[in-house]
Amino acid sequence: MQQVRRRWAVVVALATLLVTACGSSGGGATGSSSDPAVASSTTTTTPSTTTTVPATPPTLHLTPTTLPVITLPPGATFPAHPVTLAPKPTAPKVQCLAAPAPPATAKNLQTLSGDIDGDGTSDSVWLYDLTDGPHLQIHTARGATATVPLGFGKATVSLGFAQVDYAPGTAEPGVEEEMLAVASQPDGTRLAGVYGYVKATGCVEMFRFGSGASFIYLISRTGTISGLRCVSDGHSSHLAGITATPASPTLYQTHSFVFGKGDGRTLSPVLSSDGHLVLPHDRAALVAAGDIVGCTLTRPVF
Repeated sequence: MQQVRRRWAVVVALATLLVTACGSSGGGATGSSSDPAVASSTTTTTPSTTTTVPATPPTLHLTPTTLPVITLPPGATFPAHPVTLAPKPTAPKVQCLAAPAPPATAKNLQTLSGDIDGDGTSDSVWLYDLTDGPHLQIHTARGATATVPLGFGKATVSLGFAQVDYAPGTAEPGVEEEMLAVASQPDGTRLAGVYGYVKATGCVEMFRFGSGASFIYLISRTGTISGLRCVSDGHSSHLAGITATPASPTLYQTHSFVFGKGDGRTLSPVLSSDGHLVLPHDRAALVAAGDIVGCTLTRPVF
């Protein structure tokens, strides 16, 4: 019995030591207690927030690198879009009918020598008939030849020279001369055309009115009388036209005009005047009005 009591005393002592050790080691319990003293002594610990300041980044140092040169193999090229250039339009070259001399079948041959290209050297000009009508042909001292059919009139009448510029200096030597080609019509009237030599093409071209119509002028001694005059005052040369319209059996109203050379090969009236001629006092002037006067001609027009 006494031994049992001793064992129980040891158990109690061990239990007491264990409780004392637990209370002194924590400074407080983590659990809840019904004892107010114990509850008030409980301490709550709040974890502190720690802010980390970033360190200053190191300076970035770039080391330059040299790339090797790229060399294309011979004949290598970069691809590119093809570029197509439109060809520049070119005017068709004028083809002139050329002959060294009038053909052996030519009839009513008229010939003159004069400077038609303005180089100071005499050139040869012919007017003649073929089966299709009158033809005009030139042969310059430089060797250019050209032939053109008149396209009007029934037969050759006369060939002549004129200067039609109506500009200072055209009466001086060394200025090209224009050509007059006169052909007859079945009614007895005459038609006169004015032609010029074109040095750029080597061709012969007919002059035109300002309207664009071919310059073919009527020469008549019946009805309304009409004619042409080659006028030179020593300073300039020009071509003038005149018409005389009957107003009574003895009175004719006249209209005179001067042709001036325009752009290209055109002739347009630039000056005009009105007057009258009376029979029989002005008969000679009236006859001259229906003619070509003052021009170098191979034959009379009538």
